[in-house]
Amino acid sequence: MTHIHGDHDYHWIEDHHHDDEDLDDDDDGLPTDLESFDLVTIGIDVGSSTSHFAMSRLRMTRMGSALSSRYIVTEREELWRSPVLLTPYIDEGTKIDVDALRNFVAEGERESGITLEQIDTGAVLLTGTALERENAFAVAEAVARDAGRFVCAAAGHHLEAELAAKGSGAVELSSSSGKSVLAVDIGGGTAKFARCVNGEIVATGALSVGGRLVAFDEERRIQRLEHAAEVIAGDIGAKLTFGDVLSVELGKQLAERMARVIVEEICGNEPDELARELWVTDRSEFGPVDFVSFSGGVSEYLDGGEQRDFGDLGGPLAAAIKSALAAHPDAPKIVPPAQRIRATVIGASQYSTQVSGSTVYVSAAVLPVHGVPVVRANIDMTTSPDSTQISDTLIRGIATRSEAIELAGTCAFAIPWSGAASYKQMRAVADGIAGAVHASVVAQSRLLVIVLDSDLGASLGRVICEDVGLTSPEVIVLDGLELGNMDFLDLAVPRQPSGVVPVVVKSLLFSL
Repeated sequence: MTHIHGDHDYHWIEDHHHDDEDLDDDDDGLPTDLESFDLVTIGIDVGSSTSHFAMSRLRMTRMGSALSSRYIVTEREELWRSPVLLTPYIDEGTKIDVDALRNFVAEGERESGITLEQIDTGAVLLTGTALERENAFAVAEAVARDAGRFVCAAAGHHLEAELAAKGSGAVELSSSSGKSVLAVDIGGGTAKFARCVNGEIVATGALSVGGRLVAFDEERRIQRLEHAAEVIAGDIGAKLTFGDVLSVELGKQLAERMARVIVEEICGNEPDELARELWVTDRSEFGPVDFVSFSGGVSEYLDGGEQRDFGDLGGPLAAAIKSALAAHPDAPKIVPPAQRIRATVIGASQYSTQVSGSTVYVSAAVLPVHGVPVVRANIDMTTSPDSTQISDTLIRGIATRSEAIELAGTCAFAIPWSGAASYKQMRAVADGIAGAVHASVVAQSRLLVIVLDSDLGASLGRVICEDVGLTSPEVIVLDGLELGNMDFLDLAVPRQPSGVVPVVVKSLLFSL
């Protein structure tokens, strides 16, 4: 939303510049010690108002003893960050200028000194009202292909809210303080909410309020007008028209109305009629909380750090939020974030990647693969369910995602199974999986991915393919991953010599 530089006014930030030589531990870019290795990631945020990206290094370390295959992130280091670019549009704002964005990313990669070959994984996020542009998915895919060997295109208000909460430090604060924290990320077109409790995100959502729903030129003639701005204006008895002059007073009134919607949500009050209309996701209970933390472009104005006028409502909205919180008797304490405008890209580059451990089973060289829809089986393995129970549970889940599975040609079963297992248990799961495949649209898929919590990937894979004889679709079994229903997976090629598989877990808003 703020710190906007024109297309040719790039101010590259040198404090995180990284020397190429530091990325090479051996010929493959991996340490020789299989207990830990590094991944270089990129997070690119194409927002409704601004676009920017960041590159990070993640140190992945095997948990516990060498008998465990689960890897966790033990170090995060920001390597380089881009300037903030006003998101370029063409065709009267109906399309995003993909060529301009691709050039922006390419120039950043040249300036950073980090080559495409050194980027292991990452995500391109389309956020806010940029999602509504008619070429949004094509833009994300094109930028993702240019950005590295395995960078996925992802989008969604829930995903953005989660990444902003992590990148801003709100999740960590909730863990270290033991207090509930509401992360509020306000950009140009949307405000994202994430309630964080004890280091976990328990609810996310988004409202159509932001600093650039209306944008105007030096004479205050409206040059950009989102539908949500017209709805808000109608609520206060005004009308906005493209090309009209937006008075300072009306701009202030619009900002105050948006602020009231945001603050009522923060404080846990029931939404009014306008707020209910502005929700772009299902509404959850976000407040009351102990602390609130603001990120996103509008947050740059909250502490007085940004003073410039970018021809929008960012400054007035921040002032109105600050005033409304000060006047509200139930307002939580405001805590400063670790990142403001850059929270989402830091989250995307440092928190969107997991890796599956070394006990994986891959029946064919079918990787990489993108956009695998996840069906999470709600099975309690401690009760030793039989194959019919497992099959029926999976079939019900498949029915909710059948269209996505058919279009993607792939499917992933997430089975919450921790701890050791007997052959009898594994055989029941394998038979249940085979039964669900044969009785559903998964039978026509080219690939089936099975994801476990535990270190049983190789063992279960052999039982499924060798003992049960499931050979179509091709089968991959991964372990050590945390997935939810309605997620999607992107899987990279296994990293050698460790054998781990980098995985991006994402929530897509696009139609597959």
